[in-house]
Amino acid sequence: MTTGSVNARRIAPLIAGVLYAAAGHAGDRQPDVIVEAAQIADAARVSVVRTEDTRPTSQQALSALTERLANVHVSSGGAGSYGDLFAVRGLSNTPYFSDPTVSIYLDDIPLGAGFSYPTVVFGFFDAALRRGPQGTSYGRAGQEGVLQLVSADLSASRDSMELRAGGGDFGQRSTAMTAQLSGANTAGSIAAAYSERDGFVRNTQLDQTVDDQRRAMLTARGRWRASDDVQLTGQIIASRQRDGAQRLVPLDGPYFTVDREKEGRADVDFFGGAVRADIELNLGRLSSITSYTYAALDPYENHIVLPPGLDAHVVQKQSALNEELRLEGAHDSGSWLLGAWLSGAETDGEVERALTHLFPIEVSQFELRDRALAVFGEWRSELATDWHVVGGLRAQTSRREFSRTERIPGVGRFADGERFSAVLPKLALSHALTPATTLTATLASGYKPGGWSAYTDDVTLARFDAETSKSLELAATSELLPEVLHLTTRVFVYDIRDYQIERSFNASDYLVVNAPRARSLGAEIEGRWRPVSPLTIAASLGYSRATLREFTDPFTGVVHDGSTAPYAPEYDANLSALYEAPAGWFAAGEVSSTGRIYYDEAETAQFSQRARTSLAARLGYRAQRWRVTLYGDNLTDERYYTMIVPGVMHGVPGAPRTWGIELAATVR
Repeated sequence: MTTGSVNARRIAPLIAGVLYAAAGHAGDRQPDVIVEAAQIADAARVSVVRTEDTRPTSQQALSALTERLANVHVSSGGAGSYGDLFAVRGLSNTPYFSDPTVSIYLDDIPLGAGFSYPTVVFGFFDAALRRGPQGTSYGRAGQEGVLQLVSADLSASRDSMELRAGGGDFGQRSTAMTAQLSGANTAGSIAAAYSERDGFVRNTQLDQTVDDQRRAMLTARGRWRASDDVQLTGQIIASRQRDGAQRLVPLDGPYFTVDREKEGRADVDFFGGAVRADIELNLGRLSSITSYTYAALDPYENHIVLPPGLDAHVVQKQSALNEELRLEGAHDSGSWLLGAWLSGAETDGEVERALTHLFPIEVSQFELRDRALAVFGEWRSELATDWHVVGGLRAQTSRREFSRTERIPGVGRFADGERFSAVLPKLALSHALTPATTLTATLASGYKPGGWSAYTDDVTLARFDAETSKSLELAATSELLPEVLHLTTRVFVYDIRDYQIERSFNASDYLVVNAPRARSLGAEIEGRWRPVSPLTIAASLGYSRATLREFTDPFTGVVHDGSTAPYAPEYDANLSALYEAPAGWFAAGEVSSTGRIYYDEAETAQFSQRARTSLAARLGYRAQRWRVTLYGDNLTDERYYTMIVPGVMHGVPGAPRTWGIELAATVR
């Protein structure tokens, strides 16, 4: 089979499952905030994943949600979200220095750089991915989509509390609590969780585990209806991670054993808050959302053996203050949205790298200041019977100022600044072919601003250009059997200019460079089947091929035209089944398959992860006020890497087979 072709033997059973089950990610209810957004944009481009209340605390992670979304993949770096890669339809962020390809909202809180993304998402029950460029409908708009995590629906809250406690192998221990309160004009929710486990990797020289984890998260949200026309919502989120070293092991060695003289750690703190005011006017609904986020990686330390040994110490912090204004209304044949976005962000970092017992090879620090402004809007109207059109436009500009100070290997300071601006149109046309089937065609432009690489002292290569894309998507959604069988299919193509690639291009420089031209094309199937009320079968299948149509290595001069873009799998597939009786036994099973991923643009076999398939399951019993769940992940004990770092010849092994049990008690 040629390079980049689909491993048919691995995914054929899953394709059959998709076509037979025609199952989807949309749960029985969709959160109110997502429904409001879907009134403006076409619902065929929205994928919704529901976190069932029987899912254990340890499985409520961002990666568990994204695994159930077609053409979405997270390459985890194993140190919080530092260095994580989010690939959607073949487009991805770079590990450190470019803007995210997919932006994340935690209810009303928009997150900034990728290293601030959560790994634990306990307390958030639904995830909705708005696919494609979203500049005309969101303030912080991802070039390739917006992933919105939604907590409990406060409008339907009732007084209740649930307590959880769990444990498992590798020293797993977790406790969690959720509570909801409501009054005549008020409602609130709170969720808190703490979990820890011993590391999967053992250092034989020190006789200790490497990647131990200690994580805590708190989220609280409250709503007050001041009058019939005014509503205020407040929210805070805080998380704390005290992990061991990043789970890096040599590519030519065992997956879960290392031999080195010391280990590191990764300490990550996050805080976010938002205040939202919704006012009903004669013209429409006016919303003001003020948010603040702070993320700190302080410190990240690791030690790897190349040889010689290489020590790294990194500190990186980001704070952002945002304001999003939205005015939404309706007219006789449709609806409209006008919005404005203002944001100020500051990112500071410092790095020290040294050859163990020899000498430092880099000591530097950087500062990035970003001031952004955007205005955006959408208009939806009925053209004729069964025909609808959505038109949108976004104009944005950001002023970025960058400075880097270096003490080793040379003393010096580099400073630069630039304004990045874009005008991004969108046009979508929908036709109701039948009362149950709708076809949608969408043309949209995406944009990811340029910036500077902080881990290179070559000032001629530090700056990188903005990435732009033009996309065409054709989608069909059909309710084949009302409330029973739902199917959505999509095909897409992206033309990309100045595609941003980041990695270690030589021994000392880690930087972003632009591929002048790239293209991504592919297809998706998502569906849901409920043959009987207690049973839901969900499935998804995504295929994408991102190709660097024009790219030359800036150091070697080697031409990589036609190579596969790094970080994005060729396909992904997921099939899950959940049986949940109103009272009594429940069971769930899930199989996920991911195609080959290349981690360099040369398609080097050593720096690629082969196709893999994993299996997870849970079984439990629910009574009126208590629940017990037995669960297992990676039941086939698949060996694979969640990320490969070519520059240091190391990879991050995925978790081995794990087991656990969780008890829950409900108080109403």
